[in-house]
Amino acid sequence: MSLRIYVAICTHNRYDLLRGAIASVVPHLVDGRRMLLVVDNSYDPEAAAAFAREYEALPGIAFCYESVAGISNARNAALARCADDDVVAFLDDDARPRAGWLDALEAAFSESLPPPDAVGGPVEPQWPGAKPAWIHDEALSYLSVVDLGRERRMLDGREWLAGTNIAFRVGPIRALGGFDTRLGRIGPSALLSNEDIDAQQRLRAAGGRVLYEPAATVTHVIDPERLTQAWFRRRVAWQAISNFTVDPARVEADAARAGQGIGNFLKALPPGERTLAALAADVPTSSLFRLQLRANYLLQCSLLAGSGVPAVAVAPGTSEPGG
Repeated sequence: MSLRIYVAICTHNRYDLLRGAIASVVPHLVDGRRMLLVVDNSYDPEAAAAFAREYEALPGIAFCYESVAGISNARNAALARCADDDVVAFLDDDARPRAGWLDALEAAFSESLPPPDAVGGPVEPQWPGAKPAWIHDEALSYLSVVDLGRERRMLDGREWLAGTNIAFRVGPIRALGGFDTRLGRIGPSALLSNEDIDAQQRLRAAGGRVLYEPAATVTHVIDPERLTQAWFRRRVAWQAISNFTVDPARVEADAARAGQGIGNFLKALPPGERTLAALAADVPTSSLFRLQLRANYLLQCSLLAGSGVPAVAVAPGTSEPGG
């Protein structure tokens, strides 16, 4: 039996980006089995309705307004519009599917044995200019960049798919309660995350399977405002909060390594710069930035665990942090 697939774009007051996302999806809607559902999570229902009217004459597109803020609420609103036998493919408003994207997702669900409960693929960055030299490979995950190779395969519990390019069989994820509304972005300010990773982890815990399909590729339009070191430092702090929301024990374990992690960063600096203020200062190289992000994440873990600012060891003969 052919799958009925909904492409769900969840959006929050980014209509210029949303227009591009819709235009990129329309060529994939080849017949009545494939539909586009736009879940508008903006604060202004009148603006949302006005935008939806622009597409009234275009077949295969439906709009849903979700008044409760939060990407998890928007994703759950999309699930509510689907039947258990449907597949819902989530795409962010700043993602653009490549040719063959939806065909590849459908093939992965139909051909793979044992059948998967979730399928996703690579996310390639579309930089607004040259990639900043200080962004190291590990930091790309904070921009939802995913590259798990060129082989279709089931993923293990250490691997994850990005929420900007992931499709679910509706029945299994709905049976688990959908997306956790404590997690995920809420408006433009709070950088909560993990709603997509949490859904995958709960599927696996229930015996479900998550599959990587390399042919189902999207590009992610990178917002220039995210290409600052300050944004990444803020992002890792919120990552600690997201992790704490789901798994406090994990954060407490990370907190125990905070002194060492901060010390590793400070030791890599010239002696005169080895103060805690360096945690909030821009650094010149990707290797230093990697250590700084790790140190900031661990510091936030230590604060969340109630341990405060940890004692930091530095090499003999160097200035003490904070001195």
